[in-house]
Amino acid sequence: MSNLADNWNISSLVLYDKGFTVNGSELRDNSKLCNQSFIKDIFDGFFPQEFKEAHPGGVTFKVECNKSKEFKFPKSNI
Repeated sequence: MSNLADNWNISSLVLYDKGFTVNGSELRDNSKLCNQSFIKDIFDGFFPQEFKEAHPGGVTFKVECNKSKEFKFPKSNI
């Protein structure tokens, strides 16, 4: 039996109080229009424009809601 991950591109989307991350990226601020559009597309059932070139066949989002949590930036090794 094949795993879902074998057949689909799966991207992680984690929602926080002031933004979100995609695949463990830096926090994307909710106040920026481009980030608002990205989230709106997903919640309206549309494919985000920025993924169309990298994932022409589509992508599945694994969504984790941490909106009640403040995003913690990773500690620097400096």
